[in-house]
Amino acid sequence: MLHSPSDGGDVRLIARELGKRFLPKTDADALAPLILNYLDAQKCLPPNNLLAVRLAHHLAKQRIFNTGEIRRLIENRPVEFACVVESSDWDEHFKLTKAIADGTIHFTKRTQPSRSKQKTTCSAKRRYELVRRYVPLHVGAIEREFGRPLTLALHPLGAIPETVTCIDQLLTGKVVDMRTLERLFGRDRKLLPPALPVNRVGRKTSYNYSAFALCLTAVLNERSSARRWPRENGIRPLVIGNLIKRVNSHASGKIKHALLKALLPASDSGGA
Repeated sequence: MLHSPSDGGDVRLIARELGKRFLPKTDADALAPLILNYLDAQKCLPPNNLLAVRLAHHLAKQRIFNTGEIRRLIENRPVEFACVVESSDWDEHFKLTKAIADGTIHFTKRTQPSRSKQKTTCSAKRRYELVRRYVPLHVGAIEREFGRPLTLALHPLGAIPETVTCIDQLLTGKVVDMRTLERLFGRDRKLLPPALPVNRVGRKTSYNYSAFALCLTAVLNERSSARRWPRENGIRPLVIGNLIKRVNSHASGKIKHALLKALLPASDSGGA
């Protein structure tokens, strides 16, 4: 007990501790949630709030929950009752000590798990951050491919082949990893928007068109001249215009709507 007679505790505190220990809350309000949880666990019985409340009121009135005698004992003789409880607790401690000394109770030695079992996703990411090469800004794939006119060279037989760009996978609804997003925009992931919408399969994370659209909005609205995207300010209208053409021709539905929503405001501001 926190406040025992042997420590010279206050009588009121001793009575309060005894009440907490021997007078648990067993009224209808405390019993109803327990009964409802039991009904939920029984597959053959449908959960019923009204039934749970009625059972709780019924049980609360039963003699088994009548704590009047213990309550009067605590109120009338708190110190004597606490002395008996304390002596009983010491008896239990002596029994446990004797059982351990006699070898009746055996404790299994706790073994430290191996380092291989302690590996977590967070620790693996921290180790990767320490050894990976950090290149904050460089020319990305989008800037290289869409920063020039999208002219198609004639095939030797005269046909115009269909080109494949670096964003076609996202335009068709497929997903990419974070390294691909870094390669597309030419910047480290720490310079991309945080908390991007992610698709998780086990420990593997991937990103779809919605994350790509958020990245487009962020880099196109970047105010810092050091982190300007594209790096060459003169090709910005050309990059945005070519992206809009590609989205219009190869995307559809919600993918097209999300990407145009990110690109069209930037094209207006770029043209201004």
